Amino acid sequence: MKILKILAAALIPAALLAGCASGGEQVADIDPSDAVKAVIAEVPITSGIENDESSLDIFDSHIDADTVESAAFSLCASGAYPDAVAVIKCKTSEDAAKAKEALQDRLEDQIKLFTDYTPAEMYKLEGAKVYTKGNYAIYIALSDNDKAQEIIDGKLNG
Repeated sequence: MKILKILAAALIPAALLAGCASGGEQVADIDPSDAVKAVIAEVPITSGIENDESSLDIFDSHIDADTVESAAFSLCASGAYPDAVAVIKCKTSEDAAKAKEALQDRLEDQIKLFTDYTPAEMYKLEGAKVYTKGNYAIYIALSDNDKAQEIIDGKLNG
């Protein structure tokens, strides 16, 4: 009987930790536009323009609009700089994972484009952040990617 109690005492915390690591992260329900505005208030984009989900094609992300609840992004209007931030709220976490793949493809295209075009700007792309949190897919390629991620994650973590 004593062995069962010891075994239970050892297994219960392990089971709880495994459950926490299973991807059931809690994410606040945010307006993507608020997150993008908060980022560009602290990490400005040269000649930045803001857009929403109705213009996802401008962001050239190849994300299926039917899987998106709402989205916002800002990028360099002239295209001379790789600066961009996007927060996309998808309908499901699976949709967010697919959106992340599309955003990763965009990042790879940008790297090819800017390697020769403006090599001095490559640090933004080399340190870019493309990730998901819950139903959100996020793309960050700015002068301070860590700061931008901190701002977005702060909003998503509530």
